[in-house]
Amino acid sequence: MVFVGISFLSMSPSDVPGFFYAEAAVRHILTVQKEQGIEGALAEIGVHHGKSFATMLDASASGVPVVAIDVFEDQHLNYDRSGNTTQDIFLSNLRNVFTASRLQQIVMHKGDSMELKSSKLLRLTRHLKVALFSVDGVTHTAVQCQTWTWRSLFCTIKAS
Repeated sequence: MVFVGISFLSMSPSDVPGFFYAEAAVRHILTVQKEQGIEGALAEIGVHHGKSFATMLDASASGVPVVAIDVFEDQHLNYDRSGNTTQDIFLSNLRNVFTASRLQQIVMHKGDSMELKSSKLLRLTRHLKVALFSVDGVTHTAVQCQTWTWRSLFCTIKAS
């Protein structure tokens, strides 16, 4: 498993020239994984109002758990104070787009991702490994992903 962290210290991602289409990227990653025989749950830390999460849910295989991890209303746990969302806003946005059967794939975890243990994540994913994990939050969360004992929970590409 390769962990990639990008930190824009003095600029925002919109200051970087070029194009990045998150939906196309997520779909491509999942297509390549399927071709490699890699399947599993999807998860995102920092779901905010659900824009990138919606892409992950839409691209996921039917019935696969898609885990939403956020502090939601507990903004005192939000280290960078950027979120300011609620579970109601998040779920309302998704209800406007998805069928009831798709919405049943959503598994919610309200809390500080830094306190989330690998055993709890495994229960949230219904004991499936994680095929795609999106971290949309402060840099320390992305860096923390490199040291969590979660590594055993990730699907990996086998070298041929």
